Amino acid sequence: MEIKPGQAISISSNSGRSIGNPGDHTHVEFSFYKGVDSKGNEIFETRVPTEKDIPLLKKLRLIQ
Repeated sequence: MEIKPGQAISISSNSGRSIGNPGDHTHVEFSFYKGVDSKGNEIFETRVPTEKDIPLLKKLRLIQ
């Protein structure tokens, strides 16, 4: 699924099973577009965002 700027991706809540975690929170997985392979398939890399990703994530309004 492609996320567009300003699009809501989650509602933060507490399922009651988040013992040890401070307050309501949401877990999010990011997949970064890497290009196209030799067969024309799109390639995505799932990883934890790094500091270099912050400007892009802010531009997309996924983080503040």
